[in-house]
Amino acid sequence: MIGKFVIDEGTVCSIINDILDEAITCDEFLNYVDFVTSCISGVLENELGTIYISDDYPRNVVKERFLIEHLCHPLNSELRDGFLRLAIDFERTSKFIAEDYYVEDVYSQDGYLASSFLFKSGGGIITCRSLDSESWWISEKFFIVSEYAHLINSFREQVYSGIKSFSEALEHSSKLWCNCYFTARAKRFSQLGVNELTHLKTLLKHLDYLNDYAQSDFNGESHFFIRKAASKGVELSPDSSKTHENARAMKERNVDVEGSSILCEWHTKITKTAGRVHFNFGKSVSEEVANVTGGRVIIGIFNKHLTT
Repeated sequence: MIGKFVIDEGTVCSIINDILDEAITCDEFLNYVDFVTSCISGVLENELGTIYISDDYPRNVVKERFLIEHLCHPLNSELRDGFLRLAIDFERTSKFIAEDYYVEDVYSQDGYLASSFLFKSGGGIITCRSLDSESWWISEKFFIVSEYAHLINSFREQVYSGIKSFSEALEHSSKLWCNCYFTARAKRFSQLGVNELTHLKTLLKHLDYLNDYAQSDFNGESHFFIRKAASKGVELSPDSSKTHENARAMKERNVDVEGSSILCEWHTKITKTAGRVHFNFGKSVSEEVANVTGGRVIIGIFNKHLTT
């Protein structure tokens, strides 16, 4: 199953211990509660997979009380709303059976079942702890989610680690690249004229960048945008003035969206000589086009190299 996430009860216990000791402020505690809520909602509402917590989590002990007692019957009335929110949020998750995922070597080091679950199943862990420095951690299988932005990155890594072709990734395009609209001319890797086995990860990286940053990084200054993309490992450019003088060549950059011709002259470069991903920022389009694309980045053309 693609898209596995688990709530780290170790962080839950630590946060509750700290707020009871007044080692953190109420605002810091509520920020954590908001983080948990947003992660659970993000997974469920965006259908990124399944989010779990151990069926044994209520029996964790914090300050000589079971965790569930703190959540449902807090001794400090000022913490009541935050504790109850966590209890309600945890009820929205799926429960894994603790004994089915118990791994002695991992549990003996960490003491929490979420880590054992992660070790057996892989996926993302909702945590504020630095678990990636532990000896049992496998970076290719496990992913830290310590802020909401990491959620989609974890989902991507889980998808990417299990696929061998772009067509497989495209099945999840609405979740991987929700800010991109793909035309019919940008759906087959073979159009790029580069080896898929060698360059699939590069294409995925380029699409991640276009989805996450293209619209915000582009401020109208080409050189600035090129530098911003390069700082994130993506080489791109608009067409040259020489190409602009070639009407036939420029026509190749046009794609049809709802009967409108959309120019996709900006392109990322998978290699120096091949693998061009032509796109349009998707902002300055007609209302009819925007109704279809939703104002997203238009991934217009996959090509080895258009005429210049």
